[in-house]
Amino acid sequence: MPSPTSRGMERHSAARASRIRTGVRWRAQSPDSVATQICTSMMNMFWGPLDFEVPVDPQRAWHIAVDTFASGPQDIAEQDERAPFRRALCTVQGRSIVVLVGTNP
Repeated sequence: MPSPTSRGMERHSAARASRIRTGVRWRAQSPDSVATQICTSMMNMFWGPLDFEVPVDPQRAWHIAVDTFASGPQDIAEQDERAPFRRALCTVQGRSIVVLVGTNP
């Protein structure tokens, strides 16, 4: 399967990682600490599937929050129903977006 950087496909794909301050306080930490989630979004505007590398972060467990290729209502997962994602590569189907959320394991 082609990667986003092969054969000029980078024009049809994008990936972005962001930190999100959730405002949720973790009891195990100090009372004024705020939890941080990491969100990585992978966008494939190419007609065929593309593989994206998932950022390595041993402090986080990745979960699928959004997969626009999936049929609704499975395309957007509720926070407590997100499927774990444990691979180094994420295949994003053509003209689709996948959002992974990294949380403390």
